[in-house]
Amino acid sequence: MYKLIKTNGSARLGSFTTAHGEVQTPGFMNVATCGAIKGALSALDLKELRCQVQLCNTYHLHLRPGDENIKKNLADFINLPVGLDLFLQIVVDFRFSHLQS
Repeated sequence: MYKLIKTNGSARLGSFTTAHGEVQTPGFMNVATCGAIKGALSALDLKELRCQVQLCNTYHLHLRPGDENIKKNLADFINLPVGLDLFLQIVVDFRFSHLQS
């Protein structure tokens, strides 16, 4: 659940709680396409930057490296630093949104 801590004009300071702890907002969220950290950053760099979240796109992970490779534990597969939360960016295909279960 999101907790608003302070406001200043339209800026907000807050936090939300996950299974791994509290995440401060606003904050830097690294995007890891196919589970790989892009750019000139390493896992140690993310830790030094106090990055609390890494986003991974489920569609890209499905295509490569594939479901079987990440089935047990995605955090271990991508060598996620301890204390860094992992969020999966789920892709919704609106072409099938008219279907009902």
